[in-house]
Amino acid sequence: MGMHGALPSFVEVAEEGKNIRIVRLKGPIDMLTIPGIEKFVRVARRKKRISKKNILIDFKNVTHVDSSTIAMLLEAISELKHEKYRLILINLTKQLKSLLEILKIERQFYICDSEEKAIQELTI
Repeated sequence: MGMHGALPSFVEVAEEGKNIRIVRLKGPIDMLTIPGIEKFVRVARRKKRISKKNILIDFKNVTHVDSSTIAMLLEAISELKHEKYRLILINLTKQLKSLLEILKIERQFYICDSEEKAIQELTI
């Protein structure tokens, strides 16, 4: 329990760096949990706790995704692009990778194969 209070069930940990926020998701990130995620982001923004930063999303402990996960990510990318920030994804699940390939949109995402490389990219 940091000063941010309890994290929602779908966030394992959120770490802040100088100009990067690392969000480690867990469990199912799909049409059932996304409304909660969006609400969490809205509330956090209202409280001004979320400053705009580059964002790295870690999917290592995610158990399930669906097309709504992709819709949420695309929305996040366009919001961040608008603010000149980037979104990097790491540790994609097989399911998420294949969804991106099927939809032929994997090139819209910046995917790194290691966290170190992602952080390097974002801190340049």
